[in-house]
This record gives sequence, C-alpha cells and structure tokens, in this order.
Amino acid sequence: MTVPGDQRFCLLVDGRSVSGTLQKLSLTGGCGELDRPLKQNSIAELTLQTRFGPITGVVEMLNVVSTQPSTQGFRFIAISDQAHSHLGKALQQMSR
Repeated sequence: MTVPGDQRFCLLVDGRSVSGTLQKLSLTGGCGELDRPLKQNSIAELTLQTRFGPITGVVEMLNVVSTQPSTQGFRFIAISDQAHSHLGKALQQMSR
C-alpha cells in the first residue's frame, strides 16, 4: 500500500543509523527512499512511529529498485505481536 505524506523511518545496521522516507508498506514488508542504500541481504532493525504506537522489527534488505537507486525494499523477518498490531492498524487507516 502506498504511504501518504512523508513518513520517516530509521534503520540500524551494524551500529550505524540510516534514515529514509517510507513509500510502500504491507504486513510483510515495504520499501522506502533511503539516505544511502544498504547492501542487499543486510539485516537491520527498523523503527517507524505511527499514531497507534511504534513499529519496530528486524528486516532483511532487498534489492535496490533499478530505476530509482535510492529506493530499496525490505521484508520483515521478526516483529513483535504488539508491533504487528500497530502495523495492522496503521495499514487499515491508510486504506481509508
């Protein structure tokens, strides 16, 4: 689902922080425009603030979108039940 506005998120990889603007989000992952792309298959901790509460989880970074080199996908590989609940509520709100 396309994310409205300029929703920022943060990734923590090997002790360094990379910020981005979320473009798409689903229950299984998403993609965003990153300040600097990460290596494909990197494991990162994602933090995203929503009005329903924070979404934090572990993600695997996917390939960079070839037509937009600063856009990169990710998939959730671990997310708490509470963060999953916040994610579901945020997605419901976006679909309205």
